[in-house]
Amino acid sequence: MAEFHSYMVIYDFNSGSVLVAFKKIVGFRFKGRTYNNGSYLNYGGQLVFPGGKEVADTAELAAFEEFRQETGVNARDYIDDDTVWTMSFEGGFHATFAEVHDGYAEALVRDININILQGATEDEELAQVGFVSYGLALRELPVWKDSSTTPEALDVLAGRSKYSFDKSWFFSIMRALIKHLNEMQG
Repeated sequence: MAEFHSYMVIYDFNSGSVLVAFKKIVGFRFKGRTYNNGSYLNYGGQLVFPGGKEVADTAELAAFEEFRQETGVNARDYIDDDTVWTMSFEGGFHATFAEVHDGYAEALVRDININILQGATEDEELAQVGFVSYGLALRELPVWKDSSTTPEALDVLAGRSKYSFDKSWFFSIMRALIKHLNEMQG
């Protein structure tokens, strides 16, 4: 077992879209345990892929587990297992990619957003999910927006790490997805 920094990237090839989430600014529940004081979240208020650090046997398993903890659903119930692939990136992070089953994108979004609203997730990190076009994801995921968070959160994150505001790996993930899909078509 090892600790992996892994993200789950679920895409809908037919609509040219990818599942993204808006991250809450403060979370009070992690791994099913509730904390009274809460915690400012990395990337709080920003557009992200579900994921984070998780101990697992592989980066793929870590991504699926992080996704389950943050969304309350088992991604394998909504994806085509034949499309799953994992990629390691410079900087030590990983992304696991999978295509949503035809016709399951709306159900996936609905089920996750219901879980988020009802507090039926182990980690209280996401505010909402939805599918957006590849172009929008490529443009918006790597951009940090101060206006989407709070001054208090910015202060806390600035004290954590120089990487607290670095969202460049989301751009790298999207470029890898687009390249892979283009190669599949070519």
